[in-house]
This record gives sequence, structure tokens and C-alpha cells, in this order.
Amino acid sequence: MLKVNKRRALSPVKANTVPKQASKISQVQEDQSIKVVVRVRPLLERELEGSPKCLVEVDKEQLITLTPDQSSAQARKYRDAQNFKFSKCLWSYDRRASTPFADQDTVFTEVGLDMLDNTINGFNSCVMAYGQTGSGKTFTMMGSKNERGLIPLVCESLFTKLKQQIDTKFEVKVSFIEIYQENVVDLLGTGEKLRVRENSNRVPFVENLSEYTVGSSQEIMELLAKGFDKRTTAETHLNKQSSRSHSILTVTVVQEQFDPDTNSFVKLKSNLKLVDLAGSEKFVASDGLEKIRQQEGSKINKSLVTLGRILTLLAESPKQRTVIPYRESILTWLLKDSIGGNSKTTMIACISPTDFDETLSTLRFATITSKIENKVKVNKELQFDMDQMVGQFELEKKKLLQCITDLKESSTEKDEVKKLENYVNWQNNYIDTLAFTNKVTLKKLDANLKASQERNRLLMSSLISAVKPAEPEDYEFDEFEEIIKQAQYLDIETPLENLKNDLHSDLVKKYTLELVENAI
Repeated sequence: MLKVNKRRALSPVKANTVPKQASKISQVQEDQSIKVVVRVRPLLERELEGSPKCLVEVDKEQLITLTPDQSSAQARKYRDAQNFKFSKCLWSYDRRASTPFADQDTVFTEVGLDMLDNTINGFNSCVMAYGQTGSGKTFTMMGSKNERGLIPLVCESLFTKLKQQIDTKFEVKVSFIEIYQENVVDLLGTGEKLRVRENSNRVPFVENLSEYTVGSSQEIMELLAKGFDKRTTAETHLNKQSSRSHSILTVTVVQEQFDPDTNSFVKLKSNLKLVDLAGSEKFVASDGLEKIRQQEGSKINKSLVTLGRILTLLAESPKQRTVIPYRESILTWLLKDSIGGNSKTTMIACISPTDFDETLSTLRFATITSKIENKVKVNKELQFDMDQMVGQFELEKKKLLQCITDLKESSTEKDEVKKLENYVNWQNNYIDTLAFTNKVTLKKLDANLKASQERNRLLMSSLISAVKPAEPEDYEFDEFEEIIKQAQYLDIETPLENLKNDLHSDLVKKYTLELVENAI
């Protein structure tokens, strides 16, 4: 059903190979602070039995106040309430009149819509869900059967928006990995451990990672279901189904935008990363459980501590040439572009309404994150006109035909079939490109024709109503000039010279007779 491609390291020659006729567009970078959205989860079933006190309050959807329970040990250490301000604070604890309730659709509106626009406009984007274990990260990202999360809603809307663009040909690819005990596991492949490397532009990637080309959001959800079945989860004291790994879903969108006016193409390539981080947890969360659970918790905390240290360095010295230790953790290495790099990033900080220490730690972590500025640019790979594209196709065609001729004389049947297959793929791509450009041109011509018809209808309707006498009489107009002569004695806002030119246009001549007959 779906084709699997393997990412492999590019050789220096191939990585830097660009057609001589194509010139890269210079991009101007702009600062883009990481956006932080805080979400307060409702009480869990195990918490309802003790009737705990809510320690969090949200004011004006941007201010959040954390107050310790007066009977707790934290009240002696933190006498005053702790106040924080973020881009948005979403209240999902309960439904009350004073604070708007944030459901899954609200999260999508506040976070997902911006990410969609960024992706379609050619920017890399990233959404990270951060918080302690059991704070609602996975529910926010994936949701449930009755309440879909951010990932399903984003994927569905992505294809809706892409299909609305008449001048764009697009391709969507998906990959899904987990980082388990500092190892990368391909959740859509065989489950083998993979290596992280960097390309010639120092951008990290996972070697031999499976990428699936998808044509709908339903196909993405089928792949996600397959991947989540392989993801490592286990029960701890704080969460019945705790994620024991970080997961990263990457949606790659490649767009070719054709402009009939300039007969040129612009290629955009953007990555949307949807990251569900494993929850930070104290040792008590896995104390008394199997040794493997303790090891998992240790590795999770190590990667999150490294992430926090890197975020602190980026927030404290954004303009200094400080060496950022991205490689100390697989998680931070893969998120290198998302934190301090070329990406419009949003962090969703999920917090518990009853745990003071963990909530305070998460809010401080989110505050540091909000101070980081990424360097964002549009990922325009190439701009080239149609003539150059056709010329490149013809050049490839000659090379392939020559290869086929040589193979018939000296090579094996298997190699010959492979070259023939390449030629067929080239031919299909060539036909698809020409069909796409013709389709865009026809749609734009049709839109211009309809606009001209509407303009002509309004123009003639105004003119005919202006030349009608006070008492109805029958008038016959054999020539357009007669209408102009009568209009000269009336006060018409449209200049007569422009009106005359419009009436003598080809489109007007084609449709005027019918409009005049209907109007009189």
C-alpha cells in the first residue's frame, strides 16, 4: 500500500550537486522565540479518592499562580504564591464560569493552527509535550477514541489545507521513532536500533530510517497505531501506562509551487516534528519495581536533565559563541534544529494541579524555554522555470537511453531491468509535472474568466439601469455606440473612455447581448 524509503548518508559529491541553471534563493533569518503553552490537567481517578486541593489558578489565560498547601512542608519554604506568565494557559481541570475550559479542540486552535500555517509556508515546526509522568502529555498529543488529540487533528487539517492550493503539487512523508535508553528505535520498521548522523549542513538525521509516503490523514493514523503498538510503556506507582521512551513523529512536506505568470517553480521542504517526551519522575515512581523500570527512569531523567541544561545555556547566552553540548543526549541531538535552530517551536507544558514540587519544576523549565530565540527561515530549496525543467528532463532522458543501449550489449538482465525501471519513473514524473502545470494554468484562466464575467454583468447592469427612461418603453440596441451616446447625457461615475474600452473588449462582446436582453 505504501512505499518505504530508507534515508542514507549522502556522499559529499551528491549532497552538493545542484544544476548549474538553478540558483538558490537567499533567505533572511529572523528571531523566533519558542512559544510556551501551559495546560492544567484534571484529577486522575486515583487522586479523586483523597479529595486533594487544587494548587493552581489561571488568570486571563496567560497568568498562572501556584500556591502551596498551607498544611504541607512546602508552605514553610514557599510562603508566597509563585506567579508565572506564558503565551497561553489552558485550563482543563474543571468547568467553571470564571475560567474558560480548554478541551482538545482548544489545544488544536491555540497550537495546531499556527504549526499548520508554518509548515505550509515552508518553515520547520516542532511541538513538544513536556511534564512529569502522568501529567497528560500523551493524551494531549494523541487523545482518545472520543477526544482526538493534537496529532490526529493536525494531520487531518494538513491534507485539507494542502488540497485547497490549486497551484501546488505536494508530497507528504512520515517517520516515527522512539528514544529508549539512549537508543533510537524505528517504530515503523523492524524495530532495530539506528544510528544518528549529521549531513553536510550539520543537521542531524537517523540513518536508514523508514519513511512512508502517505496520501491521507487516515494512512498516517494507521501508521501511528502500528508504531504505538511497538512503543515501550509500563506501569509505575504514579501512572498505570507510563511512557518509558521519548517519541518523535516527523511529517515531511515537499511542495512544488507553479506560477503561470513567470512560468517558474519554487520548491519548499518543511518538517513538522510532534514530540511526546517521557515524563520526568522521582525515584519513588519506580522504587520497588523491576530493575529495568529503574534503569528506564534513570535514562529518561538523564536526557531531560541534558535538555534542561542546553535550554538554560541557550536562554542565558543567546548571542555568545557558547558550545552547546547537543550530542550529550540522543534526544537533544535530534532536537538540535528545534531548540536554538531553524524551527518555529512550541512547548506544551502539562502540569498536575495537586503536586507542588513537580509542577513548580515544570513551570520553571517552561519559563527558561520561553526565553530561547530560534533562527527561522523559509526552506526554499530551488527556483527554476519550466523551460529549465524540461531541458533537464531531456538531458536525463538522453543519458538513460544511452545507458540502456550499453546495458543491452554488456550487462546482466537484472541491471537492464533496473535501468528501464528508472526510465519509466522519469517518464511518469515528466508527464505528471506537465499535467500539473497545465492544470494550474487552466484553473487560473477559468478563475479569471469568471471574474471577468461577473465584472461585465455588474457593469452592464449599472449602465442599462442608467439609460432607462422614467416610463417603460421598448428599446432596441443594434450597436454598442448607441448606449455610449445616451450615457453621455447622464451623470455616471465611471469615466466614459474606460467604459467604452470595457464594452469593446472581447469578453464583453461575447456575453453582452444576453445581458442586455435580460436587463431591459
